[in-house]
Amino acid sequence: MRVLTIEGSGKERGRIQGQSLKPMISEGIAKWKANLMSAVGMDPDHYLDRFLSETDLVNAVRTWTPDLLDEAYGIAEGTGFGFSTIFAYQCPDEELWYRIFERGLGVDSLISEHHCSTVGCVGQAHVPSILSQNMDMNNSYDGTQVLLRVKNTTSSIQSYVFTAAGVMGFCGMNSAPLGVCVNTLLDLEHAKDGLPVTFIIRHLLESSTLNEAVDFLRKVKHASGQNYMLADARRVVDFECSGGKVCQFEPSEGPLRIWHTNHPLANDDTHPSAAKVLSKAEPVVRSIPRLGFLRREVGDYSKSLDTEAIKRILTSHEIPVCVHNNRQPDGGCTLGSLVMALTGSPELYLATQPPCSMEFERFRFD
Repeated sequence: MRVLTIEGSGKERGRIQGQSLKPMISEGIAKWKANLMSAVGMDPDHYLDRFLSETDLVNAVRTWTPDLLDEAYGIAEGTGFGFSTIFAYQCPDEELWYRIFERGLGVDSLISEHHCSTVGCVGQAHVPSILSQNMDMNNSYDGTQVLLRVKNTTSSIQSYVFTAAGVMGFCGMNSAPLGVCVNTLLDLEHAKDGLPVTFIIRHLLESSTLNEAVDFLRKVKHASGQNYMLADARRVVDFECSGGKVCQFEPSEGPLRIWHTNHPLANDDTHPSAAKVLSKAEPVVRSIPRLGFLRREVGDYSKSLDTEAIKRILTSHEIPVCVHNNRQPDGGCTLGSLVMALTGSPELYLATQPPCSMEFERFRFD
């Protein structure tokens, strides 16, 4: 597992990533652009220029998280790629709704993407609070996985951020402790002038408390339909966010355990074309049985759940939860499996392939 420490100003953090990870970033972007060419049928650079010119995502980042915009500029400087390419690389969810709903392109490319499964459990007795996720995305990212250790220059907060080289963050845990996991909810309405998911994740991981993170989720304008599951040592909460609404989800079984996949359960702010366009998309079709599997495994309060039990759930091939790379251009896979034990000395357990095929590695802040 490649672990990279980044610190300093936004530009400095970005340059460290760009210079240190340049071969991995170049590999990932080349595969990403090849997939885009296949999905949209046009030159990917021309397509990405249109994506940015027909949205106002850059200004949203400048408004809400200017330091992270500087980090994107730093990555561009460190790699030699143009800023448009690097910024678009931060926006997999946003590019997806733009492609599908704004341009009417590449619906077939949804065959295997975005199968993320998340589970959160409040600690009981001697078992810590746990937040966990299988991060499933397009296989163009496979082989470029990296764990960023981010040191904040304005506070004592540090964070571990799981991502692909050149992308500022998919999910992670900070030293407060606070964990952040996500699920794409493509059904939900988007906003062309909202803040992209990657920047929201990184900003949340700068929070010193769960309440601070929730306040930001409630006030920011969201570019993409996304589920955010957050946890600290005492609570786990879940919010489905769209371009027009933020709705908290809580299972009927109670607030101590929460599970989520890739369809909305509380937020009805759906895109008008979602039902028609996504009716046969594999991630949406499989999301419902995956949710049922997680509910069966997690929602039964008679079962004790510790980090080892959660790892076993994430390695399941039922539905499947654990997804292997089929090496197809439009395929998806489990890029990483994360289990966070949220205590006074939080621990991150991370597998950077389908978790059935490798041991979890432990990371701490000390």
